[in-house]
Amino acid sequence: MIRNYFLTPQILPSIITVLLLILLSVYIWRRRSVPGALPFAIACVFSMLWVGGSAMQIAAVDLPTKIFWYKFQGVWQLPTITAVTCFLLEFAWPGRYMTRRNLILLSIPCLLFLGMALTNNSHYLIWRGFAYDGLVVANRGLGNWLIVVYGYGLSLINIMVFIWLFIHSPQNRWVVLLMLVGLVATRSLYLLGATGRIHSVFPVDVLVIAIPFVIYTVIFFRFHILDPIPLARQMAIDQLAAGILITDPQGKISSLNPAGSAIFGVPARQLIGQQFQSLLPECAGLMESPHNSNTNRTEISLENGLETCYYQVDCTALMDWRGLIVGHLIMLQDVTAQNQAQAQLLEQQRVMATLKEREQVARELHDGLSQELAMINIQSQLVAGLLEAGEQEKAKEQLQLLAVAARHTQVDVRAQIEKLSLNIDPKEGFLGVLRRSLSTFQQIYGIETELTLPDIHPAVSLAPMVEVQLLRIVQEALTNILKHSQAERVLLSLTREADCLELIIEDDGIGFDPGNLPSTNRSFGLGIMSARAKDVGGSV
Repeated sequence: MIRNYFLTPQILPSIITVLLLILLSVYIWRRRSVPGALPFAIACVFSMLWVGGSAMQIAAVDLPTKIFWYKFQGVWQLPTITAVTCFLLEFAWPGRYMTRRNLILLSIPCLLFLGMALTNNSHYLIWRGFAYDGLVVANRGLGNWLIVVYGYGLSLINIMVFIWLFIHSPQNRWVVLLMLVGLVATRSLYLLGATGRIHSVFPVDVLVIAIPFVIYTVIFFRFHILDPIPLARQMAIDQLAAGILITDPQGKISSLNPAGSAIFGVPARQLIGQQFQSLLPECAGLMESPHNSNTNRTEISLENGLETCYYQVDCTALMDWRGLIVGHLIMLQDVTAQNQAQAQLLEQQRVMATLKEREQVARELHDGLSQELAMINIQSQLVAGLLEAGEQEKAKEQLQLLAVAARHTQVDVRAQIEKLSLNIDPKEGFLGVLRRSLSTFQQIYGIETELTLPDIHPAVSLAPMVEVQLLRIVQEALTNILKHSQAERVLLSLTREADCLELIIEDDGIGFDPGNLPSTNRSFGLGIMSARAKDVGGSV
């Protein structure tokens, strides 16, 4: 039978809704791999059939044709509601609720309704009759009302899902609120239309579809909840081992990832709203220069039970397109293992430096102290010979030289003992050991010492071998000052320029010109200092 149709302005809302659904279904289908996208794309297709049937009903001229399209659109109502429910369940917790068994259970009522609709003339459980009052009005049967009740049961499940998401997913609260408003509004409209309490020039079904899907369109394009890039970023942040905290411009915590909550051992809901400065007072200075595009960084320690954990804290200002501060991103990265590995490596380097130092001290004892003792032995024999020969004056001169040699040897022995006993404690640091060594020298020998550090940070750290050699050079210089210079005051200055460290040692003693020393009298101490500096890439 040929059925005639007539286009009227009343069909325009249905056509606009269909075009909206086509646009939305294409957008969602291209992201069908994202959790929840596939069931929502299917819901869009069912909704297009539903609204398309409504448009055809309005355009139909004769009553039998209008009734046919009324039945057609009615068949797709329950599948649409079921598909939207599947979308919400999958979006709320991917893979947990949308199992194969639950999908089959949700499909059974849709198939039963379809079967009863096709065989309605045999039992009239869906439609008992139809009337026409500008639009087709159906006299619903018992099965139809049962399906309506079932549909509202699915809506109740949807509302429960919305409430759960609102509580457990703070970042999606605006999304949840908008979808909840759309659901309540449309289900209320549908109930009023089904009971005949409202009447309009076009079916209420179009409003029931148009309102929520307009809201979904705004949500998808504004909040990008099905865009894989924001989802991937969120998943990366949630799965990141480093703690991530996001604050507002005033430093109040607005969001954090599970790792951030675990670092503080407090649930996220208790941390949200707290001031970051009060949570970590030692990091308050990180937000003092927010307009600096560079990341501000510091290192802190937190007690975790019986263990102390160390964290590197990076603070980055978040700016909008106007350059205004909209918040801060704080990353806490656990560097405990890294610090322990560095400490272990430094300890190994110190052990190697100690072994090498012992070898060098042994060479110095052999080359310096043993020679001085040999000279004392020779001079002693010479004095004994002069005394036997009765040359008292010459013997006296040699005894004076012998006393000087013995005094120098005593100084050298004590210096070597200090070298062996003075080790660099990692907690005290190089500068702390250097100050202690100078203080000990001043107390023992009465020679005033002063250390100036124009641009050296108090916590300066050098390679273990450099620290050892630099400290030994200072000790050797002090030994030479004590033996030869007759000084009363010693000044040490340590400066840093680029990658170069410069040490200047001055005294108010008699001084000497290294270039004018006879080759037989060249200082053994200067050679030691030069060799030590050369070992670590330096020079004297």
